[in-house]
Amino acid sequence: MNYIISLDWLSFWGTAQIYNSWNPFQFEIKPYGTSVFATVADLVLDNEVCFTLAFNPRSKIFHENTMQIKVNNRRLYTGQWLRDWALLQQVIRFHEIKISRLDIAADFNSFKNGLTPKKLINNFLTCDFIKTGRGKFYVIGEQKKYIDAQYLRFGKGDSDVSAYLYNKTKELDQVKDKPYIRATWASAGLDTSRDIWRLEFSLKSQALKLYQKNTGEAMDVTTDLITNRKFLLDLYLSMQSKYFSFQLKENQKNKSRWKRVELFGTEFEVYDIVRCPEESDSSRKNKIFLKNLMLLDKEMRTLKQSYKFVLEELAEDYAREFNIQHKLAQFRANQAHYQ
Repeated sequence: MNYIISLDWLSFWGTAQIYNSWNPFQFEIKPYGTSVFATVADLVLDNEVCFTLAFNPRSKIFHENTMQIKVNNRRLYTGQWLRDWALLQQVIRFHEIKISRLDIAADFNSFKNGLTPKKLINNFLTCDFIKTGRGKFYVIGEQKKYIDAQYLRFGKGDSDVSAYLYNKTKELDQVKDKPYIRATWASAGLDTSRDIWRLEFSLKSQALKLYQKNTGEAMDVTTDLITNRKFLLDLYLSMQSKYFSFQLKENQKNKSRWKRVELFGTEFEVYDIVRCPEESDSSRKNKIFLKNLMLLDKEMRTLKQSYKFVLEELAEDYAREFNIQHKLAQFRANQAHYQ
């Protein structure tokens, strides 16, 4: 099978200080902010947005120089973002900046041996294919003379890792066309006369600390690593093997002996995610309560500003009381990803 690996989302989170001069970028402040940051601005170069910055945090729980930086999608695909990033470091003094979200995707016409994505989804829904591991899933499609499934997702919006399988051609045709993505398909030799599907993994900051399974060596995913094509391929196939793998349902009770469904023909795990030790029940309950406070603040957008301020203060006091300020910051950072 023929497929191409791409980065589809890249954003950073941390502390940085903005210089007085924004040359060579044009600095365009937006007339709006986000629930986390008071100021949003585009950095423009060559008449195109290179980065979107969100800064000036509304809450005192963040350092005053905290900011979020999102890379422009087209420049990710063309590779121009690397030059942009080098220029950005001339106008921003980074103190502590790490990748906060990374979306990595494979585009293809079909899986190994001609297995179509639609067939895989249908076999999963009929339990002919059993996904390894447990978790919630979401399917989108149409009911015609047959079920026409076009989208399958594992993981929730705030999951460390989410997996998405969907018809990318249909999305470009019906939602927003991106000629630069079609250009990468053509250069990779994909058959654009047929539907091209995408299997994508969205990795949040908690999932961006890895270890090599054969050596046990731990590492953070950095900008240097994601410019290495071999690393990206190994990372992608590791995520696919762990978070989007299936077995053929068989009569024998021992599931470990069920035959694995080969999707790309190279099912292996070079990397795994570093997991924190299990937390106590009381600590877990504190974090759940704090998360519910944040969700309440997010959902009740019609509240008076004074009421929202009370919710913010309550969340910050609660986080300080139980020493989980880092979790409050994490919740707010995750909210900022979707604004």
